[in-house]
Amino acid sequence: MQDSPSSSEMLTAIISLLSDRIMPKIEGHDSYALLVAINALKTVKRECDHRDEFESAEKQRLTDLLGHDGSVSELNAELCEKIRSGDFTLNDKNVLEHLKQTAIDQVRIDQPRYSGLAYALEQKNVGSTRS
Repeated sequence: MQDSPSSSEMLTAIISLLSDRIMPKIEGHDSYALLVAINALKTVKRECDHRDEFESAEKQRLTDLLGHDGSVSELNAELCEKIRSGDFTLNDKNVLEHLKQTAIDQVRIDQPRYSGLAYALEQKNVGSTRS
């Protein structure tokens, strides 16, 4: 089995082809539609590049919070139930930190240029340098 090119490498090549070779040749609504497609491909590429890492970290945080292992979807369902029932609240630093990090990781995939993401990452770095 051939290992190259990876899915991420193929997506990079497609994005480059569409952006550099095709986009300059079209205009109007077709240009807009192509831009939407390119942005969707960039999101898929970021997901290919980071989803496993982010999901693994999320699962570890959930396991630590809940005290047992399970699938990410099962652990998330349990966390939601504990929040709904009042067993967990945002006053719990670990719950709040988990929710913030999960949201940050999702935005890093969906909207990496979102100004609020830069601010959230800056605040995390400021907080991590405090004693």
